[in-house]
Amino acid sequence: TPASVDAMCRCKMAQWCYTLVDVLQLNRSNVIVAMNYLDRFLSTGSPRAILALSDRREYQLACMTALYIAIKISEPKIMDVKQLSALSRGRYEPKDFVAMESQMLCDLQWRVNGPTSTHFLVLFLDLLQPMMTGIPVACILEDAIYQLELAVTSYDLVTQHPSTVAVAAMMNSLQKCYHTQEGKMMQNLSYVTGMNASSSHISQLAQCLHHLQNHSPTLSKRSSPLMIQDDEVTHDATSESKGVQVHAARGNEHSPKTCVSC
Repeated sequence: TPASVDAMCRCKMAQWCYTLVDVLQLNRSNVIVAMNYLDRFLSTGSPRAILALSDRREYQLACMTALYIAIKISEPKIMDVKQLSALSRGRYEPKDFVAMESQMLCDLQWRVNGPTSTHFLVLFLDLLQPMMTGIPVACILEDAIYQLELAVTSYDLVTQHPSTVAVAAMMNSLQKCYHTQEGKMMQNLSYVTGMNASSSHISQLAQCLHHLQNHSPTLSKRSSPLMIQDDEVTHDATSESKGVQVHAARGNEHSPKTCVSC
């Protein structure tokens, strides 16, 4: 009987995706986009999506394929499915990724350019910037984006609207900088976003993001690749990752480990 999929599967696969894009020096937003594809695919109710929800092997294949699609769309160069197969240590053949890609795009009705939480964050911050004084916008953006990167690892945030999660992340970041003008800044945030930034719902989301930021050691340093801590994941994919035709991996940093089982 195939092992069922749980919240930990999502967390481990998201971490593996971050590991890969870090080593290949790709934009981390690809992972946020990929997890968006994955969540929407799984919610379609198609036979393949239902199978992926009940079989970890299928779930892992769907997640890796979602990242492959995201990179193909947003990056100047794409990963080769042969390299994905190598990273899976032969668990999946190239044709498996091709078939899953076709299935996912069909189930998503080719809607692969929808807004993510990072898109909303950049838009909201651009609108809020004229009301911010004395605070480097880059610092707010960096901190909030990191929270959004963490958010995709959490199953509890899957059903939340990306715009709402973006507001919660902004609220956390702004509160760190505006201790004396917090009330005014919350009013400004509510004004530019059209949401009540002081609502109990957004406050709960902000607390969840704050908890993730303080209790996720594998994502504690954005400059360092993430390493999956799993007894079953022991194969170093250095040779495979060097062959991926995207970007050269950083010379002295850890390479991603092949995801054998989530």
